[in-house]
Amino acid sequence: PDATGLSRSTPSDSIIVPYNDKEAAEKAIVENKDKLAAVIVEGAMGAAGMIPPRDGYLEHLRKVTEENGVFFILDEVISLRCAWGGTQAIYGVKPDLTTMGKIIGGGYPVGAIGGREDLMQMFSPEIRKVYHSGTFNANSMTAVAGVATLEQLDARVIDYINRLGNSFADGVRAIFKKLNIKGQVTGIGSLQNVHFSDQPIINGKAAREANKELLHLYYLGMLERGCFSAARGLYVMSTPMTQKEVDTAVKAVDDLMTELKPTIEEIWPELIGPAPEA
Repeated sequence: PDATGLSRSTPSDSIIVPYNDKEAAEKAIVENKDKLAAVIVEGAMGAAGMIPPRDGYLEHLRKVTEENGVFFILDEVISLRCAWGGTQAIYGVKPDLTTMGKIIGGGYPVGAIGGREDLMQMFSPEIRKVYHSGTFNANSMTAVAGVATLEQLDARVIDYINRLGNSFADGVRAIFKKLNIKGQVTGIGSLQNVHFSDQPIINGKAAREANKELLHLYYLGMLERGCFSAARGLYVMSTPMTQKEVDTAVKAVDDLMTELKPTIEEIWPELIGPAPEA
């Protein structure tokens, strides 16, 4: 199990394949189609390091699941904000079910699912095939916050924060290139993640094997310069931000990495050189 308290049966009842590996995913689906309850995948790997799908990965999963009669669930808990319509709108895939999180509640704790009418009918009180109840279901405060959020968070606003995120990523990549450091920035639009590795960050394994000691130094150094991110290197753009905040953060990265380069050369020489291409 990944954590204390999880049943050992949970991972044993799951088939895990590397993200962005179309061949491995297709093999697992075809060989196990009669036993699979569903295929579930993130629109972009979130906690693993904001790793976007590549080379038609999501489209291929949708095609293979349809061909083999397997439900396809797209986890948009993190990636929903990447576009007006989530990553499924970006990549043109139509899942059977979609999971969503507190983005739809203005940051308040909430989860939701949506999908095909025949599947959602399972939750109908008239049919009562799936019992769905909970202490925080239909929470009034969350519902009000969600309505207010959706009134403000339109396609124009999402495009704005995506431009900020792309500007940040381009600026940081330019610094890594200038200093000849193997740093990478992965993400989609308003969600960007910094990594230090000599291999391309295309799946969870590559992200786990990236240099966490240097990332921690980077995180602390950015805090000292007034720039806060998740400790794993994730930067999230929000509507109050402007290009000024992005420029401030990029300058902080430039100052910090210039200061850290002698340390990198001494302790992690394998991270000196052009960043690997995905």
